[in-house]
Amino acid sequence: MSIKRIVEVARWILIASGLAGIVALYHHFNSANNTTVALSLLLLVLVFAGSWGLRYAIVASLAAAVLFNYYFLPPVGTLTINDTQNWVALFAFLGTAIYASHLASRIREESHEVDSRRLESEMLYRLGRQLLQPENVAQLLNFIPSSVANAFNSPPSRSISPTATASISPTRSASPART
Repeated sequence: MSIKRIVEVARWILIASGLAGIVALYHHFNSANNTTVALSLLLLVLVFAGSWGLRYAIVASLAAAVLFNYYFLPPVGTLTINDTQNWVALFAFLGTAIYASHLASRIREESHEVDSRRLESEMLYRLGRQLLQPENVAQLLNFIPSSVANAFNSPPSRSISPTATASISPTRSASPART
């Protein structure tokens, strides 16, 4: 069994045990307010949505809604959804799970983008510092390829030598012969 599969199974077990723990705790205390139970389950769903993503959050929210309906909403011990409050609770769990998962995903993406921009800025800063080191234009021309390669962590290219470049002079074309 791969590590990825083990992690996935462990997450499902944590979801089931977390929901069962909350239900068992509040079911043991008969005086627990339904609002407190619902908010506790919702908080757990938010944790799953923020940590593990949409798939886990949707399953956890559906399971939380079913457990809440079965153990705490009248008539207790049935899965009937007769009252509009029960439908509202179900959609609140689902909507919150989807939205929290979306926000967590967006935060992760923006964090990766910030890290990549930080790395780019560091590379450009290194390049700028290296290009300030040469004292004349000839040294700078020879220093640019290696500085760019060094700053961007790529293999160096060939250097340019000012003496190797041929001077370009205009050539005159032969004037047409007169007939």
